[in-house]
Amino acid sequence: MKNSLVSIIIPTHNRVDRLKRAIASVEAQDYLSIELLVVDDGSHDGTAEFLKTYMSSRSFRWFRHQKPLGACAARNWGISEATGEYVAFLDDDDCFAKSRVSKCLLALNEKDAAVTTWDEFISDTGSVGVWKKPSLIALEQLLFRNRVGNTILVKTEYLRAIDGYDLSLTSAQDHDLVIRLAYEFGPIRTVKETLYQIDVADENSRITTSHKAWVGYYDCYVKHKAIMTVRQRRSNLYTVLKKQGKSKLTHLLFLVPIRFWPTELIDYFTSR
Repeated sequence: MKNSLVSIIIPTHNRVDRLKRAIASVEAQDYLSIELLVVDDGSHDGTAEFLKTYMSSRSFRWFRHQKPLGACAARNWGISEATGEYVAFLDDDDCFAKSRVSKCLLALNEKDAAVTTWDEFISDTGSVGVWKKPSLIALEQLLFRNRVGNTILVKTEYLRAIDGYDLSLTSAQDHDLVIRLAYEFGPIRTVKETLYQIDVADENSRITTSHKAWVGYYDCYVKHKAIMTVRQRRSNLYTVLKKQGKSKLTHLLFLVPIRFWPTELIDYFTSR
């Protein structure tokens, strides 16, 4: 594993300046055996021109959709082109810490489906919080909600075995992916260090903030409903209501397990 090639996949769309920052964080990795794959999802802001002339210190390839098909379609193209034993995903407006790849590889156990880390949320004014994920995230936890995000390092063969991202979903693709990975291959392990920075300054442009995001969350729920307990189903239905903007305090108290109440209550009252 020490010399295993890691394919880092960056999907990008009309964020050339932030893409440059994301790529710089890949170039700065203390792990050497890396290939960088950038998939331009139909950008029209100079991204293609930048990538055509970019000279990387790493193995580097880039691909382009002529018209936007979405980040998950771009990631799937990257997965199909990856030559590394492992894949790591990086969004174009986010950044890796210098030791992100090396520490993920070091932590990964053969019985794990994937590995993630703690994530730091960054706004225009600086850090606004850290997502401290559980040490080991099992399928049982993921069937309640996505406790991983999309910031994983995973074996390429695992992603191909489950056919990558489900493009029929309009949102919640990340949640669906980690559920299927955990179902087939085991839990997701967490490196308990802040090694990934999520830029939330442009949060309104993300699909999960769309007023139609609830449709994807509902479809993801239906897709996995058969393996959910009653409590897991209730929790997912609350998420759908929240995405619709229809959640009420009574819904929260009835549908959400007690262990999630502190987070959900804070979110409930601060969003009103």
